[in-house]
Amino acid sequence: MRNTRPCRLAVRRRAWPRGALAACGLALLAALPARAAESILVDGVAAFVNETPITVSEVMSAVEPLRRRLARRYAGRELHAQLQAAYTNALNTLIERQLILAEYERKQDKLRMADWAVERRMNEILRESFKGDRAALLSELAAEGLTYEDWRQEVARQLAVAAMRYENVQSKAHVAPGAVAEFYAANRDRLRIPGKVRLHMLVLNKGPAAAAARRALAEDLRRQLTEGADFAALAREHSDDPRAAQGGDWGWVELRLLQPAIAAAAQDLEPGELSEVIETDEAFCVLRVDGRQDEAVASLDAARPYIERGLRKLEEERLYRNWIRRLRDAAAVRILDVQLFADDAL
Repeated sequence: MRNTRPCRLAVRRRAWPRGALAACGLALLAALPARAAESILVDGVAAFVNETPITVSEVMSAVEPLRRRLARRYAGRELHAQLQAAYTNALNTLIERQLILAEYERKQDKLRMADWAVERRMNEILRESFKGDRAALLSELAAEGLTYEDWRQEVARQLAVAAMRYENVQSKAHVAPGAVAEFYAANRDRLRIPGKVRLHMLVLNKGPAAAAARRALAEDLRRQLTEGADFAALAREHSDDPRAAQGGDWGWVELRLLQPAIAAAAQDLEPGELSEVIETDEAFCVLRVDGRQDEAVASLDAARPYIERGLRKLEEERLYRNWIRRLRDAAAVRILDVQLFADDAL
């Protein structure tokens, strides 16, 4: 199995076409000022794992989804630092992937990937991501500069990585007897079931220039409710919130997830009781609490599956790190000093 760059299509995440990367240079820096962009490398080798190169464009393709979010949040030197950290993380992930694939190649006589398994995964992707439309799949492959065989090999590589992770990590991760009870005893006060209320809500948006009129309507609707009007009927007729069609029924809601003003009012209501008209930044609200479950410490039985899942995840991370360390120690890994852009360009 030849080791090449990961095809984003295998997990249905859009890649930068090869031609676009060559034309645009490093997509990671597309949001930088023009003067900074002048110093970008068009492409090059970011690292070698044994004799297999990992190119800069491979790293940039992996980083691209994060780049957009970073460019919206940061600017200048802080953006530079965040982009560099994202690049380093993506490069390390690709190095780890290549180390795993190299180990798979070494053990392929024991772990050879069956053709039927690859075909089944390809059919799953075709069905789930392209609704069975083979022409659409081929069109996207062509847009990314890939052949059907390129894609098939990438799916096989992804399955190989998954098989290696299962053999070396998941199958060996066990939670020690007594570990769950020990964790529970040490963290009991932190393992709390949040308070909940069964909530009906009637919401009137303020509107651009009619806040006083909307408040008056909210007060009138509350008056009707106190006189016995049906909450669900009034909510369906007047409420602006997404649950209006359900009569304003929000079901069981954690208090911590509600807006502070609404949570404070709901906290003080007894089942069946109406709130006063509550004003938030956007709306006037009337609540009715139909039931409540106060915050409580979770029992060991209730907390067990969550604790066990968390402990198992920690053990898998420990096993994975140790495994990658062994693979890296046995391989020749060389990381090149890639200058994404000059500091004085910022």
